[in-house]
Amino acid sequence: MAECFRAAGHEVVTADLYEGQVATTIDHGFILMNRVGWKVIVERARDAVRKMPASTVLAGVSMGAGVVGELLPDRRDTAGVLLLHGITGIPASARADLPVQLHVADPDEFALPAAVVAWEKAAMDAGAVVEVFT
Repeated sequence: MAECFRAAGHEVVTADLYEGQVATTIDHGFILMNRVGWKVIVERARDAVRKMPASTVLAGVSMGAGVVGELLPDRRDTAGVLLLHGITGIPASARADLPVQLHVADPDEFALPAAVVAWEKAAMDAGAVVEVFT
């Protein structure tokens, strides 16, 4: 996915959240996440974007959506949020016009329709400019 964005002309930074380990299934991904620990995962992501400019768009795929949610409070000026196949809370501290796109399947086992509707309302209540694509 990163290569597709690079080919479209974007600079892409991918955080190595699992120290080179690659999950081959969703279940394996959960095992790796639990082995590494959420706090370590978020710190690795935070380190990866620490020097990125305010014009950076934070993108998260699946579990990475939750990581983006953890980074947002410290990156109030981020240019936007792109969530693919996962949802996360948009903090009240996010700037009022924060552009947020959510792309999920319909149906999506990790973003059920009722959860997407609730997420969209909460994100809009936080002041985000929300687009949902299914």
